[in-house]
Amino acid sequence: MELTTNNYPNYFGDFTFEHCSESVSEVQRARLMNSSEFQKYMSLNWENQKRESATPLESKDYASARREKLRNFYDKETLIVPAGVPKVWSNDMDYLFRPHTAFAYLTGLGKDYEADAVLVMYGDTNEKALNGKDILYIQPPYDSRTPEFYKSAQHGEFWIGPRPKLDDFHAWTGITIKDIKHFPVDTGLLDKAKVLAVTGVDAKVDKLIDVKQPKHQDFARTISELRLVKDPYEIQELQQACTSTALAFRNVARLLPTLNGVAKGERFVEGEFNYAARTLGNGVGYSTIAAAGKNATYLHWVQNNGTVHDGDLFLLDAGIEMDSLYTADITRTIPVNGKFSATQLKVYNAVLEAADEAFKEAKVGNNYSDVHDKAMEVIAKRLVEWQIIDSDPNPLESKTQPHRRFMPHGTGHHLGIDVHDCALARDSLYTDGCIRAGMVFTIEPGLYFREDDELVPDEFKGIGVRIEDDILVTEDGPIRLSGMIPRTATDVEAWVQGKISIVPDENELKDAVNKALS
Repeated sequence: MELTTNNYPNYFGDFTFEHCSESVSEVQRARLMNSSEFQKYMSLNWENQKRESATPLESKDYASARREKLRNFYDKETLIVPAGVPKVWSNDMDYLFRPHTAFAYLTGLGKDYEADAVLVMYGDTNEKALNGKDILYIQPPYDSRTPEFYKSAQHGEFWIGPRPKLDDFHAWTGITIKDIKHFPVDTGLLDKAKVLAVTGVDAKVDKLIDVKQPKHQDFARTISELRLVKDPYEIQELQQACTSTALAFRNVARLLPTLNGVAKGERFVEGEFNYAARTLGNGVGYSTIAAAGKNATYLHWVQNNGTVHDGDLFLLDAGIEMDSLYTADITRTIPVNGKFSATQLKVYNAVLEAADEAFKEAKVGNNYSDVHDKAMEVIAKRLVEWQIIDSDPNPLESKTQPHRRFMPHGTGHHLGIDVHDCALARDSLYTDGCIRAGMVFTIEPGLYFREDDELVPDEFKGIGVRIEDDILVTEDGPIRLSGMIPRTATDVEAWVQGKISIVPDENELKDAVNKALS
């Protein structure tokens, strides 16, 4: 039965549908849009849009070198790396597209390029006479010459605006580009035994292979491990991400003293930071943690709906992601009124000491675990000193590990395109691996004394402190890429009070990084 104004139940009280004109049904609308007359009309009189000539991306040669390194592991197999497909938010609305990390790493493409694309690195023994070629298959944007121009909300330029053409992608990346329609044809006769793919990202790729084969997981792991050591382009992008994030932190420090008693004041901070992220970069690299007072004792507080009070510590854990998708990850804990209390200062300086001692361990030849162990040594020592945990037996060697109650997370993680980069790497190369020049990782010790923890003395309850910096390892020692943001308690107080201002000297930091890499 077709619903009409006469038989539709009146759920709106005194309001009736009698005063409403009948609308065109969805079926009628579809017929109209598919009619030859409408299609002809929609295709007429569109001016060719002027476009700037595409030039090679700065990442072009670095991405090419990364593909060559990957090929050294797999000289015969065909390697398939999809960008991924849009994820539905609700109904016909998608989340902002972000390409898969492996795709971005191997092509050099960041931002929202390019949904449905697939990179194929053909092996030497494939059946399609594409031996040794890298081909990037991309869905071209639909312009006014096709009905999809106005019918496709995903690729139609009527909906989404001008998009790059296939020749743009070739100019940017140097990779051979083909229309995505050729992908199933070109790959249709591949020997599945000689194909490796990043799985679970694009259904059309998964159909080509046996996704249950562990070799595909090993392939994804290899790409992850290649990212453990950054090339100069990656380091430059990470440094720029830290510089941009520092500017956002500067804005937050100016805002904080004005938020005393403001309902949902945490979201004012989140909004200030996220505004900077969208204007200085591509966006945030992860969900911003903006936590005032007791909320700072929750490790991943992302509700950010708390009120900011005078006397609170405010913990901001946030990072700006650049268009290249490389992100910063920085945390500062700041007194809202510009002055640490005696107990707050005690906790803050303990965390700072742990961070500084861990930093000294971030040297070529040390184990990555040495950085964590040194930070935990300091944390445990201070907790014993404050009589929060016992010193006998040695807390670092005890089975209960009592200090971990107050710092349950690791001291850091690798950083890059992903905020927790290289996550698939084997422990032998990551947590238990040797530190190498070119690695970038965070150092982020913390102490968290929850209000409901009965083991915590009252003076400590509700205090949460974390200090996090992004570290570049060089042959001459570690460099804090985020070191322009005040760290010592004295500097943090002066910063909030407006006595010092951080204007990152980008050129000075770049010179230090370039010298270290040369």
